[in-house]
Amino acid sequence: MLRLIDLTQPAWLDLGHGVRVCCHPFTSALMLAIRADYRREIGDMAQEGEPPVLEDLGMRFNLAVARRAIFDWDGVGDEGGKPLACTQDGIEALMGLYQFLKAFEQAYVNPRLALDAEKNGSSPGPNGTSARVEEATTAADAEAPAPSALTH
Repeated sequence: MLRLIDLTQPAWLDLGHGVRVCCHPFTSALMLAIRADYRREIGDMAQEGEPPVLEDLGMRFNLAVARRAIFDWDGVGDEGGKPLACTQDGIEALMGLYQFLKAFEQAYVNPRLALDAEKNGSSPGPNGTSARVEEATTAADAEAPAPSALTH
């Protein structure tokens, strides 16, 4: 079932353990900025000679999203329990905790990427779905396919 998500308003997301984050709407402009940050970060990894690992790429993408999307939070404090202001360093520290990174991915990243994937999967063909070919599509002088290689 496709759940409609209001992408025009900031959203508060519950990440568990009393932590909530407020995120900007997941707009095209936000996604373009995230992709630019992500490409730059991956490019820096390649220049440092570190081969990217698939799991690391996913984590770095989610972190890039969090850095751009999160602008406020509740339930995050210092060692004494004093509430902390939402900062880029704080966002990175919060996302450095696996359970919060996964909760953010499931609550913010995945639903929006799934909506994008749904759009891509159901778009019509470039000539429409009822386009009809009027001419033959095989060249008249095409040769027969080559025989299969022998296997032993």
